[in-house]
Amino acid sequence: MEPSKAQISEQWVRGTVDQRRARFRHGPAPKSNGAFTYQIEGEQEACSINENQIVTVLQTDPKQGDELTLFHVDAAPDAANGDFEVQSRLHSVTIANIPDTLIRSFSPGPSPWWKLAQNSDALHIIVSAGSGRGHAEACYHNLVEPFFHAMFCRFSIHWTTSPESIITWAKKIFLPAAEAGIEKLIVLISGDGGVVDLINGLIPPGESIASMRERNPDFIPPKLALLPLGTGNALAHSSSVTADRTMGMATLARGNPQRLPVFSTHFNPPARFISSKSSEKENVGGTAGTQDVGTEICHGAVVFSWGLHAALVADSDAPEYRELGSERFQKAAKENLFPADGSQSHAYTGQVSMLTQDVARDKHFLEPIPRSTHSYVLVTLCSQLENGFRISPDSKPLDGQLRIVHFGSKKGEDVMKIMQLAYDGGKHVQDPEVGYKAINGLKLTFEEEEERWRRICVDGKIFVCPRGASVDVLEEEASVLDMIYLDKQ
Repeated sequence: MEPSKAQISEQWVRGTVDQRRARFRHGPAPKSNGAFTYQIEGEQEACSINENQIVTVLQTDPKQGDELTLFHVDAAPDAANGDFEVQSRLHSVTIANIPDTLIRSFSPGPSPWWKLAQNSDALHIIVSAGSGRGHAEACYHNLVEPFFHAMFCRFSIHWTTSPESIITWAKKIFLPAAEAGIEKLIVLISGDGGVVDLINGLIPPGESIASMRERNPDFIPPKLALLPLGTGNALAHSSSVTADRTMGMATLARGNPQRLPVFSTHFNPPARFISSKSSEKENVGGTAGTQDVGTEICHGAVVFSWGLHAALVADSDAPEYRELGSERFQKAAKENLFPADGSQSHAYTGQVSMLTQDVARDKHFLEPIPRSTHSYVLVTLCSQLENGFRISPDSKPLDGQLRIVHFGSKKGEDVMKIMQLAYDGGKHVQDPEVGYKAINGLKLTFEEEEERWRRICVDGKIFVCPRGASVDVLEEEASVLDMIYLDKQ
């Protein structure tokens, strides 16, 4: 008589954990809620693996027979803690009789996106050494490298050495391949800034995305898996990459490519880019000190802002702020809202209009915001700008819809109250004095004399616009990257 499934779940079976002999039992260890329990030979304590730690379940070697390998990332009390990034390790469990429910839930399918790297040189891993708290290298060695070695994948590794590294590789490696119809796979261990560098490097100078794609219909967008090692990690938090305890490894292993929506920011006349590592400024798309004529463009996938958000991103980029992690934004916000000289927070002066669509007439029109002073003007494709800061609660992962959040000049105390509501599930948009709607674009004309009040932010990059300049933000129908996405709902 064969044992029942309930009886099987109580039995211990043999296997390995990181090639160390162990025994396993389906179900949690005492005082835990794990998917199943293991005990390494010679050790007294049993350990549980929770479902939110599981990366994937698959067969790594046909010689395994009916045995499967389960990859998981060890847990830590707080995934947002920088120590978690350093301490996390990828572990492999090889065992027969893994429950069918786990196989169905955590299998990557027959043709995962990274399978191409088993028989080609398509895979490139980019490690942004300076992102966030500087833990990208540990993430590579502890998580990414072991996984791809176990999958018998070939890859090239790129270590950033300057703020220009990623955009240079995009121009020299990924753009020529994409235009030649050659598929490339990218694992980016970075923050949002690395993504925007890839996007802008994949667009030839002087061209729009639409014109480039029309000129070259054979263009193949590289596939991008993002492991969030930045400070805010807006794109990762907004696309479910961080919805478990695997540091993005579950999305990497089991996700599928989807179009990464982008927007374009048009400067007229050209803006000056402020490097995140220095105070030098340069014309966008040009060299320091040149006086280019015409409209210059920067593309983004997360956020455009003017006012408080742009100011705090710019002010918090100093090295002494970066050591604080995401808290650097809160410190900069307080300094902007409550100036040391006791004055009120700045009222930003300019004209802002929203580009919206008249569906019935199939036309777009500009809808002015009826005020000339502002505290906050922000346009985004993402729901969260940092973990828990739900700036756009109606946004869905990679839905491609631009949304604006804006409000007029206010006292620091009132601005803080609105921002705190964003941490409460996005309730700030219920405030009648906060504007929030879906748009197709935005037009901004500055009426500020001082340069510091003419700073704008595009995905964490800061630009300074000339007096009287205008900026147009437009949604883009086409894109240059496909992002690996895993629905974890």
